[in-house]
Amino acid sequence: MSTNWVSIFIPPKSPFFLGSITFDAILEETHVFDSDITDYPVESGAMVSDNIILKPVILTIKALSTDYPFVFLGIGEQRPLLSTSRSIDLFNVLINLRDARLTVDVITGLKSYPDMGIQSISVPRTEPVAALTFDITLKQIIKATAQTAKIPKEKISALVENAKDQVPEKVSEGVKQVKKLKEGSYPVHFAENQGWIEKRYQ
Repeated sequence: MSTNWVSIFIPPKSPFFLGSITFDAILEETHVFDSDITDYPVESGAMVSDNIILKPVILTIKALSTDYPFVFLGIGEQRPLLSTSRSIDLFNVLINLRDARLTVDVITGLKSYPDMGIQSISVPRTEPVAALTFDITLKQIIKATAQTAKIPKEKISALVENAKDQVPEKVSEGVKQVKKLKEGSYPVHFAENQGWIEKRYQ
């Protein structure tokens, strides 16, 4: 059995703030650091990679919680086996955290992870025993931050003046081109002279 340890810290904003969650034993933990490497084909037929996108960290924990904590050489918590169920209490806390969609901070013996969300909880149970095994997957929440940039008033004024100068010129040029195209169209001009259609331009 592994001697690793994992603590899940519940944020103070939680309506059922309990401080932290600890397990009697960590059977296995998996730390996944994944990235997307984008690529595109070039004329030679080869694939060229030009960017690396870091994906959220995923932490998977297989943990054990008992109703009667382990006692080493007579030292440990002495709790009657049937008076309360620590494992079920822990199960309910984890489910409530997931349902509330709260982020937690996870500290392991290898690395600490802030802003982790509970992605899945699996609790296999074959028969009533005084312990539960938890398979928990947590995924890091990457929060977007908005940035504002100050534009000098002089630059804004210059952009406005430039736009004011260009718009009438562009519109006038477009109208002239359309008018010229229609006036220069031989079928339209012929039909107007024959009186078949009303003259659009005098």
